[in-house]
Amino acid sequence: MKLRRGGRKLAALSAVAVGAVGCTRYLDMERVASAIQTGLEDQLGLTVTDVDCPESREMKVEDAFECSAATEGGGRIRVSVTQQDAEGNIAWETAGSEGLLDLGALAEQIRLGLSAQAQLEAQVDCGGGYGDAPAGASFECTATHGEGDTARIRVTVRDAEGNVDWTVLTGEEPAG
Repeated sequence: MKLRRGGRKLAALSAVAVGAVGCTRYLDMERVASAIQTGLEDQLGLTVTDVDCPESREMKVEDAFECSAATEGGGRIRVSVTQQDAEGNIAWETAGSEGLLDLGALAEQIRLGLSAQAQLEAQVDCGGGYGDAPAGASFECTATHGEGDTARIRVTVRDAEGNVDWTVLTGEEPAG
């Protein structure tokens, strides 16, 4: 599952100061990157370690460009940025990601799978928000059904696009 899956894009509108050289005005790209970093961290609940944007951008209404962000766990997020007006206001939204999972959407996918494959109605908890999920990583979710019976679900990330495999663990299998 990529950040965009499920029709959920993250977006923000930010005011960014401008700089002037001669008669040409430029966006303050450090403030653009800072606004994107803060917005992603607030909306995703992840630590963003770096935002890479073009070195400079002329002020031009509706000019669009891309930045990319890196998360602490190695995820990458593409961000589309559009200048909104001559005052330096920008709008941005995520345009895709690698190595991140929407944990709420994953829990719903597992819930539906348990219902279809095992006729088991359960609540599934994989944690909230988004999680760094590099290829090969594995972690556990919990399914609660019936009178509070629980089952552990091991999730393994197959690739950078966020495709996963999951399986219900039996009592003998070690965690992790």
